[in-house]
Amino acid sequence: MPGIMNMPKIGVNMTEAVIIEWKVKVGDTVREGDHILDAETDKAIQSIYSTDAGIIAEILVPEGETVVCQEPLLVFADPVKNT
Repeated sequence: MPGIMNMPKIGVNMTEAVIIEWKVKVGDTVREGDHILDAETDKAIQSIYSTDAGIIAEILVPEGETVVCQEPLLVFADPVKNT
């Protein structure tokens, strides 16, 4: 079943972030906890880790764009068991 990963809120005052670099591409299989992108907040560049496992079906926010916390970042096509 497809799933969506939202931009996590890393700090108390964080409201948005700029996508600096995606470490994955459509078709890649990721596991929960994999480093999938770097994002710049008002304080620093943060590594963002996958909150789920699956195959990346679509990246919703391109590099250089701003995303608000809790807004969708990517779509998973299929779940993958963490084995």
